Amino acid sequence: MALGADGLWKLTYDPDTDVIQTARLSREGDSVFRMGLGILSPESDYATDDKAIYCNGIVDGAYGFYRTLDGGKSYERLNTDRQMYGEINSIDGDCRVFGRFYLATGSNGLKYGEEVTA
Repeated sequence: MALGADGLWKLTYDPDTDVIQTARLSREGDSVFRMGLGILSPESDYATDDKAIYCNGIVDGAYGFYRTLDGGKSYERLNTDRQMYGEINSIDGDCRVFGRFYLATGSNGLKYGEEVTA
């Protein structure tokens, strides 16, 4: 869950014990405004495996679009200071193509990005 100034959180429900657990996935002081999920690796199954988490917010003091492949232990910035795209209404990863993500902007339409391989 993207909770703004309270950061990024994971909520897990165990139906066997009827218990809900929460875990903070961002550092104290980071803000996360939007988040979405994508495939974790080219070999992953989106339906059954862990997911890549894409988010937009402020991580380590820098606003941008980020991805974590390790449940919030580390974040990779996906944009530069010249690639902000105005108001961001949504961010999501692709469930079929590793590294592809989508941005729904308020003024620049739908954008997508993906990793460039050398």
